[in-house]
Amino acid sequence: MIVNAYTDQGLWPVQRADQLSARFHELGQKDVVRWTWAPAPATVTLNYFASGPDELLASLEGFEYVPHDEVTDWGGVDVLILTAHGADMAVRVMEYRRRHPKMVVLLWLWDNHLAHMNNLKTVMTCDMYFASHAYDSAYLNNLSCPEGMHVPACSAQWTVQEARELLSELSGVTRSSQLLLNYVDYKFSWRSELLAKLRAELDQADSLLMPSHDRGRYFGKSSKERLAEWVGHKATLILPVQRDLSTRVFDALLAGLVVIAPRMIADFDVVFPPEVQERLGMVRIDDFEMPTIRAAIEQANANFDRLGEAGVKARSDFILEGHMLSHRMHAMLRALRMACAGRLAVRLTGSEHLPLGLRFVTA
Repeated sequence: MIVNAYTDQGLWPVQRADQLSARFHELGQKDVVRWTWAPAPATVTLNYFASGPDELLASLEGFEYVPHDEVTDWGGVDVLILTAHGADMAVRVMEYRRRHPKMVVLLWLWDNHLAHMNNLKTVMTCDMYFASHAYDSAYLNNLSCPEGMHVPACSAQWTVQEARELLSELSGVTRSSQLLLNYVDYKFSWRSELLAKLRAELDQADSLLMPSHDRGRYFGKSSKERLAEWVGHKATLILPVQRDLSTRVFDALLAGLVVIAPRMIADFDVVFPPEVQERLGMVRIDDFEMPTIRAAIEQANANFDRLGEAGVKARSDFILEGHMLSHRMHAMLRALRMACAGRLAVRLTGSEHLPLGLRFVTA
């Protein structure tokens, strides 16, 4: 018998599918769905997410947003969006379940390319999950919680309003042609060796590295200072931890930088189609040899100069209009609304090429 991960009931997967369908249907009967979101604890101490209020979070019709720290009656919260960054958060989900057993818990996995077992354990306590890295999400298939859809990372350190105001204040900053390399040096990642080589040999770069145990060099700054670090440059090189499409791509574009991105990033072309890459002046590379990187820097700076202020605005607007935190939250809520409206149904499915698991299918 399959034991559901967050109750002591022995539920076969088909029964779990029926349970979820009934819960979504009940939620769909409400005129207004009240929701909140909670970031992973480690990201709060890092200022990983904007600290100020985001007015756009409350702008989705049919949903009422309640800031997490303002919730006084959990019985009145219908939906919780929880972000996970690789830690096992199953116990935390259980705590929310005790506050309100019928609350629908949506899980957004920011780092599903790492910590596979922790992520899977967390997923199995929730009601719908969303992976930010589609290329490494198959392992999350399970018999307890269906996948909503691919919801990639975004720019989340600033709200849309805050970003617009800060970008306006920083608009007169002179940008350097030096390549921006502002990274956490994770020793377990392949890129650690490359970062050391770039710092030693690439005189065309500003290498601003920090150890994983102390990220104060960047996250200790104010929100304006953090954005100013990006705005002070024309271009940056994206070096993923593995093959992941990370937040730095979105942050760089928000600040108007030209992005140099390796083709090894699996989800890049899905989020940034070729015509968008061309319009925003992006540069793609196939390897990390020094001549390749030097040529890419020259091309990126040339693209920046050619596109000028119109290019800066185009890159910023692309993020501000569709790739900020509020846009991602709304995407997950719209997916939930489809399930609540009966347009999607939870079913136990599988095939010769698809492991048995709970999935959403067109009703």
